[in-house]
Amino acid sequence: MNTAATVEKLTKLRDETEKFLDALEKLADFYENDVSAFGVVLQQGSVLFGKRPWCPSTDPRPELSRMALAVDQHKGMAMLAVEKTAAYLPSKDGPINCAENWRDVFVDGNRLTFYHVQSTVLDAKSTLDAWIFEHEFHVESMGPPVNDLHPVVWSLAEGRWNRGSYADALKQVAQGLENHWKQRLNFYSETGHSFWASRIYREKLVGGGPKESKFPQLVYPCSGNADTNINNRDGMFHLALSLHKLSRNTFSHSTEDVDQTIALGYLISYSTLATMLDACEIHSKNEDEE
Repeated sequence: MNTAATVEKLTKLRDETEKFLDALEKLADFYENDVSAFGVVLQQGSVLFGKRPWCPSTDPRPELSRMALAVDQHKGMAMLAVEKTAAYLPSKDGPINCAENWRDVFVDGNRLTFYHVQSTVLDAKSTLDAWIFEHEFHVESMGPPVNDLHPVVWSLAEGRWNRGSYADALKQVAQGLENHWKQRLNFYSETGHSFWASRIYREKLVGGGPKESKFPQLVYPCSGNADTNINNRDGMFHLALSLHKLSRNTFSHSTEDVDQTIALGYLISYSTLATMLDACEIHSKNEDEE
């Protein structure tokens, strides 16, 4: 699971646990201020113990049952929080999930108190807060080095990347960079592999022999060394085609997201390609004829 999605789930669990604590606190305050009300309701077989469905017209103290239902509404997530953080109450009979057993507070002879329930669930919430902070810090520390990325690449990736959708961000970069250069070259008759294979000029094919000239073409600038020219142009050609294949096979056809660290490596590779493309000269047919 990617880090942003983990933070989102932890935050939801923390928020629901906090709502459980708020509802329980209201019930505890009511109990402390009107103990007699509990006696009347318990004698009648309150919804508090699930002895009968709650009906406001027949409940002697409907506000009490409403408070109990509010606690139950968030009990499931609070139970999960206690379970995930191991915030159990130790006992000779084994660890107790106080969120699950909160009604035992009202059972005669039971030693479970409001304090036990509140303290253990609050412990779970505090642990979740720490986990959220740790994951958010990880997101910030593992975020892309924006200043080192090509501006076109980052502008294409930014929205989806910041939502934690790394595969979608890379898919957007792959298609967007191709469209960017189609517009620059005003050339729309080829797409994908064919576009990059025909637009990036190479002096030799892998097997030797001249590359057929097609225009317009992106020509990486020459240096004084012929071998260096060939290597640079051939390297840019293969980088473009390799990234296209990765986009088609990994980002577009997979239902799983890409790990953040791996996705960052792809962003850097796309930025390298985009920088090399910017350095290219655009050769047109008319210029070649001159």
